[in-house]
Amino acid sequence: MSKVLYVWKGAYPWDIRADKVCRAFSETGWDVYILARWIDEKSETEVLTNNIKVIRTGYEVPHYRTYPVSVNPIWKKAILKLVNEIKPDLIMPRDIMLAELCGKVGRKYNIPVIMDMAENYPAAMKGWKKYKRTFLSRLLVHKLNIPELVEKRAVKLMDGIITVCQEQNERLKEVYDYDINRMCVAHNTPETDFFSKESLKDNINQTQNNTSSKNYPKKLIFGHHGYTSDEKSLVKFLFGFQQASLENKNIEFHIAGTGESIEELRALAEKFSSRDRIKFYGEYSYEDLPEIINKWDIGVIPYQLNEFNNFTIHNKIFDFFAMGKPVFCSETKPFMRLIKETGAGINVNCEREFAIRDAILKIYDM
Repeated sequence: MSKVLYVWKGAYPWDIRADKVCRAFSETGWDVYILARWIDEKSETEVLTNNIKVIRTGYEVPHYRTYPVSVNPIWKKAILKLVNEIKPDLIMPRDIMLAELCGKVGRKYNIPVIMDMAENYPAAMKGWKKYKRTFLSRLLVHKLNIPELVEKRAVKLMDGIITVCQEQNERLKEVYDYDINRMCVAHNTPETDFFSKESLKDNINQTQNNTSSKNYPKKLIFGHHGYTSDEKSLVKFLFGFQQASLENKNIEFHIAGTGESIEELRALAEKFSSRDRIKFYGEYSYEDLPEIINKWDIGVIPYQLNEFNNFTIHNKIFDFFAMGKPVFCSETKPFMRLIKETGAGINVNCEREFAIRDAILKIYDM
């Protein structure tokens, strides 16, 4: 049986893409090992469904000592130990943080290494609040551009790269002259049976409940789910929604999830006259996602144009598609292409709150 070692920089469970990739390997006959970062109250090893084995590095070691970078000797020791024990046929690092180390180990032991690159990680790091808080993080990430160096060193060691959109492939070709034929796209699509036919049936019933009759105006619910952060800001959409709500009292905006920006969004919403029509669900279980999306009429992904969003496709757009929900999304390169290909929503200039307002009102009148 072929073996794959999937190297994940964070705690596991759980990550949605890692889960999909590793179960896909398992279901096609591979023996799957996940090397993850140990956190409190987790065991050093664990066997999950599909016989996927998790090994956690840094067991009972202070968290700061297991920071996932290729120069960390704890990670190097853990990877070498597993390679010698299980003798994998493939090593697959997730994103760039540990990819250089994996690449060097792969070359030493003649094992192919393919990176699962879910995003433009240097651009993501520049957007996250945690890399703006201290002088050292600002120096390393924003002034010295260390993430770009990490990515460059990792990419050149990869035997192949899996991305989430063709725009990322084009970026890697342009920036690093990486062979386009050694890259492929695996979209963050949900499993076909996760959003069942019964869910779609319920979705139709829910939409009918929100649709107007002759006596009552329809209610239109816009919804967003997932982790909130600065590089995926909802602030301008909130302002646009507030402007639209001054003219239409029958619209709502629901936000499911948490994140580093969620309290900022709550505080902003409290200042609006439409605050009673902006609902925060808080943290949710992934298993509850179909039921959550089922309550909404329009999926909202209003992310700003930047180097992060222009080179990834957020999995939530496929969640909305799977539930038969049209999407209200910004004008990032992947979103523009995807809406042109599918006709399943509209692209809006989400840099301008009045463009957002006008689009919301127009959608309501359709």
